[in-house]
Amino acid sequence: MGNHPLMTSKAGEYIGEALLSNPGYKIENLNFQSVNFGQLGLQKLCEGSNVCESLISLHVGIVNNEGLHILAEYLKDNKNLKTLGICFPPTEEPWKEDGKKAFANLIKKNNHIEEVKFGGGIWQ
Repeated sequence: MGNHPLMTSKAGEYIGEALLSNPGYKIENLNFQSVNFGQLGLQKLCEGSNVCESLISLHVGIVNNEGLHILAEYLKDNKNLKTLGICFPPTEEPWKEDGKKAFANLIKKNNHIEEVKFGGGIWQ
């Protein structure tokens, strides 16, 4: 999707709501690299990904420290995601220890997530 000015928190909310409203929709991959949905948009995207059983690969875009906590809370019971991608925030301070710990606990407890991508790789 790239860094598009129209991809805001509202876009994340709408995409999440669309997934929630259509849990049987066959979509395997969503890639929002370089998109910053903000906290509410990220939360809704996670909620939607939890009900979309065919979604196995999700790049949630740019995630700040609070976003790591959101991922930890809202993806903890996700059973379908195999690959999760995230990007560091380009202008904010690096992730703090509490955010990194919350995210690490998510990966430890959710054994369905097999691979975490930070930016590049298959997401380019």
